[in-house]
Amino acid sequence: MIIQCPSCSARARLDEKRHAGRKLKIKCPACGEAIRVDVPAADKKAAPSHSGTRVLVAHADPVLCETIGKVVESAGMQFRQSCDGDSALTLLESWKPQIMVVDVALPGLYAFEVVERVRSRKGQEHVGIILLSSVYNKAAYKRRPTDLYGADDYIEQHHIPDDLVPKIQALLEGRQAPAVRPPGSEVEKREWDDVNRQIQQAGEHRLESGEEMERARQLARIIASDIALYHHDKLDQVRAGMNLADCFRAEIDEAARLFLERFPGREGLAGRLVVEVLQDLVDGRLNRP
Repeated sequence: MIIQCPSCSARARLDEKRHAGRKLKIKCPACGEAIRVDVPAADKKAAPSHSGTRVLVAHADPVLCETIGKVVESAGMQFRQSCDGDSALTLLESWKPQIMVVDVALPGLYAFEVVERVRSRKGQEHVGIILLSSVYNKAAYKRRPTDLYGADDYIEQHHIPDDLVPKIQALLEGRQAPAVRPPGSEVEKREWDDVNRQIQQAGEHRLESGEEMERARQLARIIASDIALYHHDKLDQVRAGMNLADCFRAEIDEAARLFLERFPGREGLAGRLVVEVLQDLVDGRLNRP
């Protein structure tokens, strides 16, 4: 911008961008007169509004879905839930969400199959899809999947309060989700701590309902789906001819330890059920060239 001295009419150029929004007192280069200048604030592009964005959460636990819904609705977005893969695809047709958050251990169709069907549907192939990992190994933080099976992003349950909304916003804006810091104020921390507790309780509730064998199969499905998300390379090795139990020995041993916490005295149950589900994944929709 150009400023002019009121005393001698001398003119000078001022870097408007550098001093945007500031009140300055500048000495005239010609006569030395003090010139007061109010530099206008820079025009800021309004951040894109995602209010009203439709987010579909597909998860078997309605309590967890409602908890995720609170996080989504806190950002002004709309929320609906489905309990399995088939109902998620039906709701996709009728409600037409822009974003889907899909549990990898979804009942019925696996999340990977849901992704494949969405991507193959005309007019829906651009729906943003975030896979939700159940994280059966709670000590394995900061892992990265080896394959998202056509989804756009993934999130682990313990990161939902801080990361889910930024990930959704990034997908809507066509950019990579930023690293997210935990909420800053004490009030925000307490609110998100409450949400995290609800998420953990919902996950526990999911495994406590039903008969023992049904609960065991459900846990095996969660573990096997988690393995498929983080160890796609090993699935490829099994497809190439390697023995499944040998290839996933470390993961099966880890599953056995978790099973014994939930089902004391059932040492052989974990390995058998997890191998069955993994074999189903290898033989089924994931077993394609």
